[in-house]
Parts: sequence; C-alpha cells; structure tokens
Amino acid sequence: MMFSLGDLTEDCGLKYNKTVILNRPEVFAFCEEHQEWFEDIVIPFHKDGMTYGWLADGQMYKIGVKNGKIERIVIVTKVQHSKRMMMKITYDGTEFSGFQIQSKDRSVQGEIEKIVSEIHQEPTRISGASRTDAGVHALAQVIHFDTDREETPERWLYYLNKRLPKDIHVMEARLVHPLFHSRYDVLKKEYRYRLNLNEFNPLNRHFEWYVGSLDMNRLQEECACFIGTHDFTSFSKGEKDSKIRTIYKAEVQLFPNYVEIVFEGDGFLRYMIRLMVFSLVKIAQGNLKVSVQELLEEKSRKRTIHLAPAGGLYLSRVDYE
Repeated sequence: MMFSLGDLTEDCGLKYNKTVILNRPEVFAFCEEHQEWFEDIVIPFHKDGMTYGWLADGQMYKIGVKNGKIERIVIVTKVQHSKRMMMKITYDGTEFSGFQIQSKDRSVQGEIEKIVSEIHQEPTRISGASRTDAGVHALAQVIHFDTDREETPERWLYYLNKRLPKDIHVMEARLVHPLFHSRYDVLKKEYRYRLNLNEFNPLNRHFEWYVGSLDMNRLQEECACFIGTHDFTSFSKGEKDSKIRTIYKAEVQLFPNYVEIVFEGDGFLRYMIRLMVFSLVKIAQGNLKVSVQELLEEKSRKRTIHLAPAGGLYLSRVDYE
C-alpha cells in the first residue's frame, strides 16, 4: 500500500462511481482492498491540490491533497468519450443578475451556455468556479464544459469571443482531465474590493465604492484580523452549512487613485466579502464603534446588516494548486 491511514484527513471522503464513503477507516479499507489500483500513482503530499490520471485498466481517478494529507479520492470506471474544456474568462458584471443562470434574468452562465449550445446543436451545461452575485465583476473566472467536437482550444476561444456579448471575454482555453471540476477542485480564491478615497467619478460608479476619507492605519489593522480560520456567521447570509472558513490573506493595497482590499481564502460564504468590507469601512470612518475581532466573536448579524455595493468587488484569481 502506497499510503497509510495516517495519510488521510479526518474527514476524508471517497467516491467510486455512485458509491460514496465518508468514514476514514472505511476509505482506507476500500483502498487496501483495491491496492493494486494505487501502486503506480505518485501522490505529491508536499503540494496541496488535485492529482489526475488513469489507472492501468482505464479507470479515471483524481486525488486531492490538503495540508500534506489525502482529503478526497474519486474513481470512475465509465469510459469518457467527450473532452473537457476549461476556460478562463473575464466579465463586467454590471448588467448581469450574477454568474449563475436565472430563469428570466441575464446571467454570465446563460450567455455562454447559449453560444456553446448553438455550436453543439444541443443543450450544454457549463460550470463555474464562483457564483458571483449581480453586479460583481470577474478578472479571472474559471469555467468548464464537455464537448465531442474536434476543434482545438484556440478555435473554441475564437468562436466564443466572436459571438459573446462585449461584456464577456474568454482569455484562455485548454483541454483538461475529464474529472477536473472548475468549482469542486478549487484550492483557493482571491477577491479584490476597490474603494475610491478621492473625488467621486461617475464613470467608475459601477466599478468602485466611493467612501471619501478613511483612517488607513485602522483599516489595515482591522483587515488583518480576518486572517486565519474563523466562524464567519457574522458575515454570512442565508447559509445553512458550516460557516467555518480559512482566510490566508487579508490586506489593503494602495494605488494612486484608489485602494483595494484583497482577500484570499479556501472559500467564501454568500455576501461574506461585501459584509466584511462594509464593516471595515464603517470602522475606519469611526461610524462603527466595534472591532473585527468582536464582530467575529459575536456570531450574529445584529451589527453586520449592510452590504458594500456589488460593483466594487472583483473575482481576481482561482487557484487549483
């Protein structure tokens, strides 16, 4: 056996076709029973992220490592005849109801699916790394879809950019392993929120939040308090699952005409960043007499009611390794 029980995280899960195992000892027992599958797989325990490949008998696999231990194992026996296309896209979110497809309203996913489905001449679903909200922009969103067509990634990039509306642009296209998933395989994401501290500019009203003057030292000090693993109940809305998230980076970056608050984390709850930014701004303006640490400890929305405007928020990076 190429790894031991101790190489699995406490909450390690395994999926074999439609069978799901969530108990660590049972996951290890399954791997021991089929240890011949794992003999030739090299797992990079030193590097977080997913490892993809094919077993000797043609089965597909992906293995996820986090903090030096195996977190997830997926094995699929079904032969995959189609190819999986990954694309990196950017968009101006001003006129969209969000990334996720809506029944009637305009969405980023809906616009792309419409073009891809026309090319395929059949309905085609795409998936995205982040379900950005209405008015939120993306500098580097990642999507994927399956295709049976023989066109190269370069031709796909050309086709889509020629036919997509001008507020969406495909920057990169490439073929990836059939088990790659743009949303579920994400290791971390980076978001940026832009604040205008100078004169109001109506041309930028959909791309920044005009806030006037701030105590920059206080802003930077309070922002850093978000770093680490916390319960973000005070900064979430409508979430039923765990509110525990890890923030790797929370900092204020200064530019000539604006500042950006940058957050990097393993995941973000709905409205989390906009709630955090609103509180930071009000604290730095002296209008909210409380600290970020106190708000985190309260685990309550009673003092974190308002959202920062959507237009100042950008999905800036999605990492898979």
